[in-house]
Amino acid sequence: MERLREKYLDSLFELNEKLSSSSEDFILPQWANKISILGEHEEIVKQRDIEAAIKKLQINLTNQEDRIRNIQKYKLLLTASGEPLEEITKKVLEEIGFLILDAEKGRSDVIAKYGDIGVVAEIKGVSKSAAEKHAAQLEKWASQYLEETGDSPKSLLIVNGFCDTPVDERTEDVFPHQMLKYCEARGHALITTTQLLCLYIEIQRDPACKEERINELLACIGKYNRYQNTYEYLEKIEYEEISDI
Repeated sequence: MERLREKYLDSLFELNEKLSSSSEDFILPQWANKISILGEHEEIVKQRDIEAAIKKLQINLTNQEDRIRNIQKYKLLLTASGEPLEEITKKVLEEIGFLILDAEKGRSDVIAKYGDIGVVAEIKGVSKSAAEKHAAQLEKWASQYLEETGDSPKSLLIVNGFCDTPVDERTEDVFPHQMLKYCEARGHALITTTQLLCLYIEIQRDPACKEERINELLACIGKYNRYQNTYEYLEKIEYEEISDI
């Protein structure tokens, strides 16, 4: 009886092995690859062409992803605060022609030159509006620059106000009325990072306008009033257009 049970089990194992094996699962010896049958070689060539095309597409996809990421980085002007906002603001200023100079840690966010004009800037990303304390800090940087160089700089207060709010929902003034008198008396130019992005976009579209726009900004005292209609430069896309991306 025990022998019959073992034989039965062996038969089951053998049957299971036969059922689980397939002609699709095989390994040929190396020498078999030197023989081509049924147009095998031509199919291998087609496969290699497809693999090469996929590799090229993958490289193109990676490059395209990098291009998109580099473009999207400028949206930090609309969303960021702290160091990310400072870095993208410096990048934009440099790309439109400002020479960014080294500033000691704990000093002005930006010390720069535009031609012969010295520039200091205070950059802030805040969840509400700008405040007079930001302008006071900017004035401190301007005083230090004057003391160290003997020249009066142009002072820029660059603020991403209401940075946690979508741009089209930012209905309050970034630079409230109560701080304007202080800033205007000291020759400060006040510009939002949204306006700075619009300025950058316009210069990218029409480089010939660069000198006029930057000289206009550097001559400004108080609120910079260009680019009130930001959607001439920030294209609004309906959700349905991007939902599948």
